[in-house]
Amino acid sequence: MALWLLLGWLLFGFRISGSLVIAVLAALPMLVALYGFGFAFAALVLLIREPNTLIDMSDYTLSMLSGRQFPVQVLPKFLLPVALAIPLTYGFDAIRGYLLDTQTLLPIGYEVAILVVFMGVMAPAGYVVFKAVERRCKQLGTLGMH
Repeated sequence: MALWLLLGWLLFGFRISGSLVIAVLAALPMLVALYGFGFAFAALVLLIREPNTLIDMSDYTLSMLSGRQFPVQVLPKFLLPVALAIPLTYGFDAIRGYLLDTQTLLPIGYEVAILVVFMGVMAPAGYVVFKAVERRCKQLGTLGMH
């Protein structure tokens, strides 16, 4: 991220108008929640022997719908409810709000609260799902096939 900020500053004169420290603090619950999602997704990979297509499709879909590359307000109206159902959307929006002092979808406090709830649910749930699937794969003897 620091490299992109440096390149943006050198090439385009980009300047952060907000607080970098607060933006990093807002990103922490999003990252912990992503670890939980990653554990659950890894469990799905254990069940599917050829997960490459699934990984590519889910990465592209989450990238487009969560606003990683652009604000979700530019999505077609029928996709906006789907984007708003993804907590990652609120993380990217809050970070943009803190760094660039832009108008956010919801007040930033609400977005951070959504991220904290998502973190509290996804981290333990993802771990529990992964351990359950791992245990099942060990019982079936399919763990060594990956």
